[in-house]
Amino acid sequence: MSRSSSATAAAISVYAGGLILGMTLVSVPASSALLKQLHGFSDAQYGAIYLPQLLSAIVGGLAGGLLSNVLGTKRLLILALACLLVAQLALAASAALPPAHALSALMITTGCIGLGIGLGSGPLNAYPVVLFPAVSNTALTALHTIVGVGMMLAPIYLSTFAQQDNWLFGVLVLSAVTLILTLTAMLAAFPSIATSEVTTSVPAQRPERRTLFWICAVIAVIYSVAEGIFSNWAMLFIQEERGMDAATASLALTCFWGALTGGRLLASFIVIRVPPLAFLFALPPMMTAAFCLLPISDSAADLIGAFAFAGAACSAYFPMLVAYAASAFPQRVAWIASMMITAQMVGIGLGTYVIGLIKGTASITSLYYVATTLPAATLMLIAMGRHLAAPKARGPINASSVRSS
Repeated sequence: MSRSSSATAAAISVYAGGLILGMTLVSVPASSALLKQLHGFSDAQYGAIYLPQLLSAIVGGLAGGLLSNVLGTKRLLILALACLLVAQLALAASAALPPAHALSALMITTGCIGLGIGLGSGPLNAYPVVLFPAVSNTALTALHTIVGVGMMLAPIYLSTFAQQDNWLFGVLVLSAVTLILTLTAMLAAFPSIATSEVTTSVPAQRPERRTLFWICAVIAVIYSVAEGIFSNWAMLFIQEERGMDAATASLALTCFWGALTGGRLLASFIVIRVPPLAFLFALPPMMTAAFCLLPISDSAADLIGAFAFAGAACSAYFPMLVAYAASAFPQRVAWIASMMITAQMVGIGLGTYVIGLIKGTASITSLYYVATTLPAATLMLIAMGRHLAAPKARGPINASSVRSS
């Protein structure tokens, strides 16, 4: 393989890898109604599917820095893609297994997704910068946008195959593409990355000893519970409680991820003039409004619009939260981003599991009203954090350094 073609293969591996990561991340919630109907899972069992994702994302995030030193960034990317491939194969296998074994296969799926995210976030954030140094910010923003496009496409993609009774084929096609991409990454020549760009070694700054960091980490968990309620229960809410068809539910979830992705892309330009803190105060009231809007949405158009609004409300919150936290510790941006992504996975996994337990005695509709307390809690905590932050922590930070999931 020539040098130019090998460099092209490296860029394809990174950007197509972002697309595959986004699609795989959403594959389980996008298939939730089909899986529950196929295997008769209870709400508690469905919620429990996401617990391995929580644990494996923590393990992957903490181990990523160490493994990058041992294996190298290229091998770490290949390992992350392999995790996503195993996740897709386990998802496909669940269709042919009895309920008890299918539940285990789906837990393997979410566990491998979490591990793929934890291991892959470092390489996926690092390579666009070294592949396109002249336009590094644009290259990184494009990567995160592509991840969002993957999350947006997955519901429609899987729903299209499901409506033709070919859901399994759709998952296997995704697996085949991921396998080809993994082999491409193995053959590609990636530029070298200095250890300091991907390591989590501890320099002079110690964010873990500062109250501000822990306040931001708690906010990340709370926000991610809210995002998980919107996304991971959307298909079941629309089909089971609103009686809509799978196509409507898939379109609503696609609109949620589309609005979230578009909002993050727009925010990456607005943040040049507007500090991240402004987003952290402006978006929670919109999330509250979205939680109040969903229970009163009865028609297909209303539900699709409500989920699009919810996506816009969530859009820039997490990247701006990471940017705000990182601005207080400019020497530890990579470490802050890694820990905040870990906190995000904790919130999504834990929140979905708890909602699954509660849903046996309460509808998702009623839980939306209870969930309005989550954005309110983030507002109170960010107000506390603001008083703890040094003046320099309020300056703008490039939010495109945060992964879009």
